[in-house]
Amino acid sequence: PEQIDEVLLTHLHKDHVGGIVANGAPAFPNAIVRASRSEADYWVDPANRSKAPDFLGTFFDAARASIAPYAAAGRFKPFDGDVELDAGIRALALPGHT
Repeated sequence: PEQIDEVLLTHLHKDHVGGIVANGAPAFPNAIVRASRSEADYWVDPANRSKAPDFLGTFFDAARASIAPYAAAGRFKPFDGDVELDAGIRALALPGHT
């Protein structure tokens, strides 16, 4: 895990972010975690959680808990729109799953 330097998340559902933390600490301590800013803004905003159906509550909780240790360490770097994240790796905004 210490050799991983970047984790790219397609979205912040709990089945995608659950493996990036272990006991509240980054599972990849040297990694930068990237996700779209709109995705991050949605899932970490308590106001959105309060408006969402009850069954989605654990999705909001998992997103916040998974991102928190990386954000606290300055290692969560959201991006905006279609952007090249690294050489040969380009994010394309294709909303709809969330």
